Amino acid sequence: MAEALADDVRSGVPAFFAGRPDALALPLAATADGVIVAVRPGDVGRHDALAALHARLAPGEAGALDSLAACRDEIDRLDDALLALIARRMQATDRAGDLKRMGRLAVRQGAREAAILARLTGRGGPHVGPGEVAAIWQAILRISRARQRARHG
Repeated sequence: MAEALADDVRSGVPAFFAGRPDALALPLAATADGVIVAVRPGDVGRHDALAALHARLAPGEAGALDSLAACRDEIDRLDDALLALIARRMQATDRAGDLKRMGRLAVRQGAREAAILARLTGRGGPHVGPGEVAAIWQAILRISRARQRARHG
């Protein structure tokens, strides 16, 4: 099972995403170093799957980035995986917006957004600083709010 997960990660977007809109409903986990793991029904728990994957992936095993072309290929694979995760997040925030509307709550929930930023800004590891994490998530939150407002006038 860990080998299948590692193969999915090495190829960029896991193979079971291809042509399967229901794949966005599968739980995913991302580690601080950017490894994305899809946890399918019947797999071990998410944390066990991550531990198994890390045990199999030695530094550099995910692909040598020794040329500009290799770097660009890796960036493209990561962009595809990120887009799949962003699409899942937007589905969830669209539904949250529906629930806010039904509960007559404001679209912007300042305390919730502050909690998200506080939780994530320290998790970027050595490659993504707190200010960069905050800027990325502020854009995501701004887009999520705009989508919620557009859905409900």
